[in-house]
Amino acid sequence: MKTQTLTLDQVKEKCPTAFTMQASPETTTERYTHIPTSVVIEDLMKLDWQPTEAKQVKARKNIGYQKHLITFTNPNIMIKGDGGDDVQPTVLLTNSHDGKMHFISRLD
Repeated sequence: MKTQTLTLDQVKEKCPTAFTMQASPETTTERYTHIPTSVVIEDLMKLDWQPTEAKQVKARKNIGYQKHLITFTNPNIMIKGDGGDDVQPTVLLTNSHDGKMHFISRLD
């Protein structure tokens, strides 16, 4: 089954927050390092990971900086599942530009 991919223009239409080029001045300080989601999207696309879904939460305040999600698949990667079926891995990229997304990584 082939997954429909999105162009950058389609991602921007569905999820304009991903293309915000600065952090929220209301909720971040100078210590916050802003990485535009669009840069991450473009880097993943260079590695053949194609966006398949893009969405953002509706916001009443701090619009343009809210949480958003981009889903990627790579058509060149297939994994044999336990039942013999081919499985295509998916990458979920979540981000916000308001300083409220926290990633906790733990290695056991």
